[in-house]
Amino acid sequence: MGNACLEDERHLSLTFWRIWRKKTVEDFSGLPYLGCFFNCAAWTFYGLPLVIEGGTLVVTINGAGAALFFTFVLIFLIFSRGKERLKVGTLFVAVIAFLVVLIVVTLTTVRQNQRKTVVGSTALAINIIMYSAPLSNTKLVIKTRSVEFLPFFFTLMSFINPVVWTAYAAVTSDLFIMIPNAIGIALGSFNLLLYGIFHKSKPKQKPKVEDKQVENINLKEQLKHSADSDGTTAPATETDAKKQIVDSSA
Repeated sequence: MGNACLEDERHLSLTFWRIWRKKTVEDFSGLPYLGCFFNCAAWTFYGLPLVIEGGTLVVTINGAGAALFFTFVLIFLIFSRGKERLKVGTLFVAVIAFLVVLIVVTLTTVRQNQRKTVVGSTALAINIIMYSAPLSNTKLVIKTRSVEFLPFFFTLMSFINPVVWTAYAAVTSDLFIMIPNAIGIALGSFNLLLYGIFHKSKPKQKPKVEDKQVENINLKEQLKHSADSDGTTAPATETDAKKQIVDSSA
């Protein structure tokens, strides 16, 4: 199980290597990686002896994941710009603050025999959020008919990972781990289905800004030349220019 989870993280590193090389996050969303950090950090706390017994595997796997995704989020913030950086940065601070409050409140006010329920319920909710986070790319995939921003290995491991954790939860009879990962299987299946539908589709091409600007300049030059020839006034706007062409052709 540990190998499967770490393999997921290894393939995610390829995405961030691409971001590092290009010095831009392109259209990648930072929310899935922030969600993964939030999830791993919460489960790391859940697996500590202060909360449950026998949680060594939970702590080691999720601790490694928390460290890795923390680094990913920092890289994303470095190379993102504008509203995306502000959004992810604000949420990142909120996540850190929430985790600090959770740890302090649990250790100072919650009894030992109640900590599993409190932290487990919190981590369960966060886990569901993490598995839902990649759906932020769903609209982009459907709109562009391209899976460029839905990496295959991330999609595949987002399915395999909850399958493995669900098996672990069944063996250890831990419903807090089983419930969110069962939901994760359903969401992972949806992402795989989406990838299967669009992975061979030809992406829709967005009109280039430069081409549009050149087209407008040529249009205005054409109308200006026509106006100089027949003594009429050149149109002031692009809309007027297009209307004048239609009228003249009629």
